[in-house]
Amino acid sequence: MADERVRPPVLPRVHGAPAPMGDEMEHYWLVQRVAKATGIDLVQAMERGVLEQARWAEIVTSCRSCHWTDGCARWLEAHTEAKDAEDRPLPGPCLNRRRLAQVKADLGEISQREE
Repeated sequence: MADERVRPPVLPRVHGAPAPMGDEMEHYWLVQRVAKATGIDLVQAMERGVLEQARWAEIVTSCRSCHWTDGCARWLEAHTEAKDAEDRPLPGPCLNRRRLAQVKADLGEISQREE
């Protein structure tokens, strides 16, 4: 399991002040849906120690600072089928693409060791 050190998101600025972050629950569910659409089992990741609570909070916070929310929602609408979710890549503009890809890879490594 790789330790991915990621800097906190840089908040966009509006007229010199940080732009407001998105709604916490909305982004919580966006991350959940992106994970499911790409075959990432977040419950399993937490149960197996791949995803810790602090890292999960960082992922949701990063999503809240993303300006691609509308694009994310459109991407999710186009990728709702569970078919091929395991092979579906994470969306390119997603601020959490690397973090979620690492979670997926770590889960894959654990599964391979158990076979």
